[in-house]
Amino acid sequence: MISRHRFNSRTFTSTFILIVLLTVVGIGFFTYYTNAQSGSFTSPVALTGYLWSGTQNASDGGRQGMGWISLNCSNDDSCTASDYKVQINPTNKTLSGYAWIGGSANIPGGFIQFGNGLSGCPGSGSCAARIIGDDVSGYKFSGWARALAHSDPNAGGWDGWISLNCLNHGGCAASSYAVTISNNGTFPSSSFAWGSDVLGRVSFGLAQFTPPCLTTNACTADNTGVTTQNLWCETKTVACTAGQLCSGTTGSCVTPTVVLGNLVLSAALVRAGATIDVSWTATEGVSCQVRRGTSEVLTNNPSTTAPITAQTTFVLYCVNDTNTETEVDRETVRVVPVVFDT
Repeated sequence: MISRHRFNSRTFTSTFILIVLLTVVGIGFFTYYTNAQSGSFTSPVALTGYLWSGTQNASDGGRQGMGWISLNCSNDDSCTASDYKVQINPTNKTLSGYAWIGGSANIPGGFIQFGNGLSGCPGSGSCAARIIGDDVSGYKFSGWARALAHSDPNAGGWDGWISLNCLNHGGCAASSYAVTISNNGTFPSSSFAWGSDVLGRVSFGLAQFTPPCLTTNACTADNTGVTTQNLWCETKTVACTAGQLCSGTTGSCVTPTVVLGNLVLSAALVRAGATIDVSWTATEGVSCQVRRGTSEVLTNNPSTTAPITAQTTFVLYCVNDTNTETEVDRETVRVVPVVFDT
């Protein structure tokens, strides 16, 4: 449970003002996204769970940090008193809103602001917190957040800026870190931001959100390409390279399996009205059936045919790993001619 009742009067007054501002800003955001939604998903996606900025290890200088940071008032059922949250916006995958700092012995509680017009951040690039990357390289946060309760003398004059990606400083050679996102809406344990000399690492390992869409791969109707959908509901179709088709099993382009098989009939010459047994062998993992024109389909291996009254051809068809049906083998059964005495 995050406490919000351990502040001096100065901090309490500042926090109260921030709550009022948050309420006003929140109304503005609601109106904007109700009337101007666009993009691949249509509603803001809220983050839930907690960040952790606790005592760091020796390599981080033993910083004390802020403790638990709540990303959503629903974490502790406090939305009636303070309706705050951090959310991903559908128009451009930016982050907006506020997280709540429970506070520690060294740093008072208050809000951490994401987006909402932040400016003046250190480093290079935009101050806006946003999601960058793609399906291949993965998704990460970039930009900044800012702790607003940062004027306490114990903060050592810290300006409150929290970097979400080492790229904010022009490169990651000196210190490689980023807030990374998994396709299921969780954050790996190695996912963290950097809060300068006061916070050090800010771990996102206990944060999460519900992705707008499930990631899927599906073959095109003719199996010549793959249509993918990512967690942001964005779809794209990529054609398979020459000689490949899409596998209905894996949803990816593969070189089609060459199906080999052999159709076996128990007899090749029968009296009119007789039946025969049909069996087959084929490349492992493929699906096969035997057809007798359009009148009979045998799917069990082996099977017994219906009565044969005329010359009949049985054909073995198999479907490979790209859902392509091919004729593998065929055999013909002849009927013994009837001889009449004169």
